[in-house]
Amino acid sequence: MNKKLFATVLIFGFATTAQATFVADSDLKDWLNAPLGNGNDWKAVISPNSKVAEEDYIPNSDGFLSPGYGGQAYDAEAIYVVQDAVNFYVAVLTGLSPSTTEYPAGDLAFDFGNDKVFEYGVVVKSDTQTNNKYNGGVGTQGQVYQVNKWNLGLWDSLGKQVAFNTGTTAHPTTVSSGNLLGLAQLSYGEATYNGASINQLGAYTGTHYLIEAIISKSLFTPNDLAQSFTVHWTMACANDSIEVDPPISSVPAPTILSLISSGLLLFAGYKKSNNLIV
Repeated sequence: MNKKLFATVLIFGFATTAQATFVADSDLKDWLNAPLGNGNDWKAVISPNSKVAEEDYIPNSDGFLSPGYGGQAYDAEAIYVVQDAVNFYVAVLTGLSPSTTEYPAGDLAFDFGNDKVFEYGVVVKSDTQTNNKYNGGVGTQGQVYQVNKWNLGLWDSLGKQVAFNTGTTAHPTTVSSGNLLGLAQLSYGEATYNGASINQLGAYTGTHYLIEAIISKSLFTPNDLAQSFTVHWTMACANDSIEVDPPISSVPAPTILSLISSGLLLFAGYKKSNNLIV
């Protein structure tokens, strides 16, 4: 199989409750340096604490991915996950266009405890519940679910093609049913860099799309947040998939009291330095 692996996970350790600066706008500037059209394009901007796993389709005559086919149009290329005390930040690069309706984009899936049970899903594309190859599951873009049931793809655990929606549970596709918990910030569009179109990303040509999400940790239980976890993504057919398993955050979530106290201290310092009277 002519394929190279590449996905990057970044975990930031913050001594304070400061948040990372990301915007869900399908712009790569938060994640990567300006693309130069080579293999180094995939390396994250901030890499000292990176964990690397990776995947990028190399063109060939039959469009084989793993375990399915489709070439660049169905490639799961890279996934990046960052967390601070408040949010998870996720970016997925793919060749799958948001306009694709036959086997469309799947949802972001979270497995806490790394027990192969994906307890949470974040809807990537507004969906309509169906039972065929156009299965997009339920929900609207950005909705976060505690999942009761996942839709599945076309491939079993051995990579053998099976009937649609009977594939392996190791690669969940879209949320079939669950409890709505809240809303994440999420964008899914053609990848840009600093607002400009990208001529080439990586060593091989092809159009790239970026799924970018900011997900509040308040939507997850403290017990889950204390465990190791995996973030997974694929499309409705599961022809290709990608996932990362970042380490547990060493940063406790901020309490309301600590946030208020920090705010008061900052305001007091500002008032003193500017001789404000209130």
